[in-house]
Order: sequence, then C-alpha cells, then structure tokens
Amino acid sequence: MTSWLGECLLLAEKTRLDEIASRMGDGFRRDAVRPDSSNTLLSLAIVVVLLVLWGLLTRLAPSHVRRAPKARPWGLFVSLCRAHRLRWREVWLLWRLARLGRLPEPGLVFLEPGRFEPGGLPAPLWGHRAKLESLRERLFAGLREGEAESPTTAEPATLA
Repeated sequence: MTSWLGECLLLAEKTRLDEIASRMGDGFRRDAVRPDSSNTLLSLAIVVVLLVLWGLLTRLAPSHVRRAPKARPWGLFVSLCRAHRLRWREVWLLWRLARLGRLPEPGLVFLEPGRFEPGGLPAPLWGHRAKLESLRERLFAGLREGEAESPTTAEPATLA
C-alpha cells in the first residue's frame, strides 16, 4: 500500500498537480470574494415576488382545492360520537369495541348493532355488557330488525 501511495505522489509531482490545485483555490481567498449588491438585490426581489405569487394563488384557489378531504376513520368515529352526544366513558367503550372487534373502520360500530350482542362481545368487554346494551338501545332506537342486518341495502335518504 505504501508503494501505491508513493507512485501517486510521484505522478502528482510530475504532472504539477499541486500547482494546479493551489491556483484553483485562489478564488476562495477572502480578498478575492467581493459581494455584488446587484446580484443580492435581484435574488431577494425574485424570492419576494415568488412568495407574493404563492400567497395570491393560495387565496384565489377555491376552498375545496385548498382543503382536500382526508381519509381519517378515527376522525369520523369522533364526529359520530359527538353527533350522538356520547359521554367520555361511552366513547371509550365504543372505541374499545371497535378496536377489539378488529374493525377496519371504527365508525362501523354505529352501523352494526350485532356487535353489541352479548354473545359476540370480545372477552375483555364482558364486564360491560349492560352498558353496551344500553348504548345499543340509544344508538339504534329507531332501527327496525330487518335494517340491522344489511345496512348497505337500505335506500339512500332523501332530503325534504
């Protein structure tokens, strides 16, 4: 390895690489670097113009473009809990029911009354059967028996 290093140094000496390298560094000396105020001002003006254009474009864009909807299943779950005016303990219990039931979307708890059946409860929730039955009665009070089994076949509601 020492012979390889020696050969590289000999080659650099013969090709005068050290002189070329020292001339390349001349431009980096402090006295050679002088700030050009016209380039600095031009760069600053370009940045300001770009920021102003970006600000105008975001204000002029329609609100549905600015705030694209995001898929937030837990956000929907929380919104449904608020819509039903559930208390914190009830929300916590429904959240556990969705999580322990391995639901892909936690909001499905509000569409599947069969999840509240005592026989279908996950083991950690057996002690909360009475509270879950009470929640089922509140959440699905106006639901007929045939609608409970297939929520996807129900006809869409019409606005009056």
